[in-house]
Amino acid sequence: MSDKKIDARILRSRQLLQAAIIDLIREKGYEQITVQDLCTRANLNRSTFYLHYKDKYDLIICTTQSVLDELRSCVTQAPLVDPENEPHPGMVQLFEHIARHESFYSVMLGEQGYQRFDHSMMQIMRESYTDMLDPIRPEAEQWEVPFEFFINYITSAHFGVIKWWLTTDMEYSTKYMATHLTRLTKSTMQDLAQSKAR
Repeated sequence: MSDKKIDARILRSRQLLQAAIIDLIREKGYEQITVQDLCTRANLNRSTFYLHYKDKYDLIICTTQSVLDELRSCVTQAPLVDPENEPHPGMVQLFEHIARHESFYSVMLGEQGYQRFDHSMMQIMRESYTDMLDPIRPEAEQWEVPFEFFINYITSAHFGVIKWWLTTDMEYSTKYMATHLTRLTKSTMQDLAQSKAR
């Protein structure tokens, strides 16, 4: 048997198990899932499961990591300066990424989701926003609130909007969402600058 066939079989087993854990989280919640549940759903035996993962925690970490790596990449690689009256490219890429993985995010951020995922996602967003807005930090030092306070505020606000958007079955387009969040963020920044100037 060639290495290619072995690699393809390994990849397929992992994909089946990763799909299984997302489906089962939607149905019964992460805490209630057993390794046997996962094997039954993926139509694999337990020895195959343990060939790839130590336990269900290892599986959920591997499942979420690739999506979070993509999230970090699409946001941090966006230009730091956005055109006038246009949504920030990083915002557009953020919502396009969420849309590509709608099923995954709907489950992971839903009531039955894996709670630690919220923290990991927010941490990536916080770090990305800090990097994107770092060029204005000297100006922000003159605001009435600390720069870190503002970063945490917009991270929490944007995270909440993303969760709400998913509950509406993404009723609004990715560009619409990115445009209005960009406007709200800019408006808040302008208010902070004007407040200090008065």
